[in-house]
Amino acid sequence: MAGIVKTVIRIGVIGGLVTGAAVVIAGPDRVGALATQTKDRVIKVIDDRIEDPIAMRAQLRSLESQYPSRIAEVRTHLSDVEQQLAQTRRDRAVALRVIELAHRDLEELNDLIARADDLRAEGTYRVVNINFDDRTYGFDEAHRRARDISETARNFSARADDYDRDLASLRADEEQLRGLLAKLETEQTDFQTQLAHLERQIDAVARKERMVSMMSERQKTLDELSRYNVASLDQFKGTLARRHAELDSRLASLAGRDRNNTYEDRARVQIDRESSSTSNVERARPTDRELESSTIEIGPDRDDSESSPRSSGSVASRSRITVN
Repeated sequence: MAGIVKTVIRIGVIGGLVTGAAVVIAGPDRVGALATQTKDRVIKVIDDRIEDPIAMRAQLRSLESQYPSRIAEVRTHLSDVEQQLAQTRRDRAVALRVIELAHRDLEELNDLIARADDLRAEGTYRVVNINFDDRTYGFDEAHRRARDISETARNFSARADDYDRDLASLRADEEQLRGLLAKLETEQTDFQTQLAHLERQIDAVARKERMVSMMSERQKTLDELSRYNVASLDQFKGTLARRHAELDSRLASLAGRDRNNTYEDRARVQIDRESSSTSNVERARPTDRELESSTIEIGPDRDDSESSPRSSGSVASRSRITVN
């Protein structure tokens, strides 16, 4: 166990050093791009290897289960955007109303200031006050109030411009989310419609894979069959016939070899016998009387009428010697 832990730690340290060196040399961006590319390749290889119908069906079910969550997520974002749109529209409307009210009050106040300025110019009244919005302002206070109203109108005008930009961005987001939602809902509907067809296609793939596996196993069996292994009755008959032919050929070959050996052995015996007989005749030649009183007959084992001294050397017959 300790050895395994040490090995794991050593591999981790070496891998960390290699990764650190790669980051230092190539930079974190390139290393990150390489990691992403490697991940994409690994995922592609895994996807390419997913050919098992069970895995395909599991992938199909996983895809089916993803649609509700994706649609719910898009609807949540769309609801948030719609709420933001409603709030922004209301804020913009408030800003525009503030600008409208401010301009109206500013116009009214400026008119009062102009009238007060005319009265002051006449010199009839030493003090001229302005009554505006249920309040009494002096001449200088009225000018300050007019400046405040004008500043408020400018601020809300800028705020209204910001609301317009926000509304444009939110409308674009809303449009994209609505399009995405419609796309997902259409895909889900199509998916549910084609689910049975996809299931049948997966079943067809499974059947074809079983057929391919069965035929591959049969072909493998046929390729690996020995002389005695059979996979069908016809093959058994063919194997049996080939075996008979092989054995007959071997028997014929062995029989021919035995016959050749028999002829050769018989020829050697006869040659040795003839050589021995010639030597004995030369050493003990008979007298004329002995020749007259004895008769030698040499021939095959057949009728006497067919015997002849020239047949004594026949290889295909057995010799017979008769002495009278």
